[in-house]
Amino acid sequence: MADNVIRSISAGLFERAKSFWVTAMFSKAAIAVMGLAAAYFHDATTYLAMAILAFELIASLAFYRADQLKSEAEPILVRLDYEESMGWKIPESSKLDWVADFQEFEPLGARVRNAQPYFAQTGPTGVATLRKNILESALYTRTISKNARTVVFVLFALLLLTFLALLITGTFELLATPHEPAPALITDALIALVTIDLLPLALRYGELADAAMKLRRHLNPVTAMTESNIIPAVVEYQVSRANGPLLPTFSFLARRLPLAAIWSRYDTDETDENVSSNRGIV
Repeated sequence: MADNVIRSISAGLFERAKSFWVTAMFSKAAIAVMGLAAAYFHDATTYLAMAILAFELIASLAFYRADQLKSEAEPILVRLDYEESMGWKIPESSKLDWVADFQEFEPLGARVRNAQPYFAQTGPTGVATLRKNILESALYTRTISKNARTVVFVLFALLLLTFLALLITGTFELLATPHEPAPALITDALIALVTIDLLPLALRYGELADAAMKLRRHLNPVTAMTESNIIPAVVEYQVSRANGPLLPTFSFLARRLPLAAIWSRYDTDETDENVSSNRGIV
């Protein structure tokens, strides 16, 4: 079975997961807009609260589905990492199982990848190639994780401002009519619940960026090219990548050079920021 099919299945799973991630993030943004509207249109507060509940349900289900698809794609990605870098062949039985379970995602992945290899081999398979490929993978992970953390923090700040605006509005309503319920305060409680889960998500992106930077610092110096030095660090990084949140690699996938192509143009001690600026990572 052609390895391109397996790579396309992996890419398709990630791509579909990212579409759910976007749905969840836009749902959160829509909640912020509705919360601000509730602060000004008091007569519509009840309807807006119902809409906020509906969009939060959409966001929760979308995040759940994105994580589910990512968890299916990560084991495939790890096996491909080792096959393309170390030459450790994936058993044909595993490939057949993946095709049977996830064949529907293969056309999507093929369109995204255009049948290009994930890694550009710069030498014979072995720990030196694994080091180069994983180092660049960590570069992308670090850059995109930091950008995703910024996006989530901005959305968190927007929802926090919405919460404060509704809190002020509801407090004035309660003071003006102390014997009547303040719908704005009820809606504000919903906004608080919607906002809370974004903070740990942003922190998880920060942890993933730190794990990728830890790997780059470990492997970038003069490290002995032995399996005992390289593979444990790679495994630790791959575990962090698998446990971390989904990376929204959109324009990155559309405009990237193959992974490891960077080694033909830059030295390993070049700063991450300079490399990122030359690769169009968003």
